[in-house]
Amino acid sequence: MYSNGHYSCFCWQTGLTKPEVIGNTILFLNAGFQTTADTMVYVFYELAVNPEVQQKVCLNLCKNQAKLFRFFFLKE
Repeated sequence: MYSNGHYSCFCWQTGLTKPEVIGNTILFLNAGFQTTADTMVYVFYELAVNPEVQQKVCLNLCKNQAKLFRFFFLKE
């Protein structure tokens, strides 16, 4: 931190103070979390009211389980 109270990596014209950096970080994290949570709620609701779609998703996930495992856990 510089003597004027601003961080060098966040200085453009006027810079950001420490409370502004913390506030923006919290805002971005919360916004990303909330949109993901809303999307998951909507998907699970649609799966609950459409059992035929739920069955298709389940079969597809079971059929491609090995591919999904490699994609998420065995990246090279």
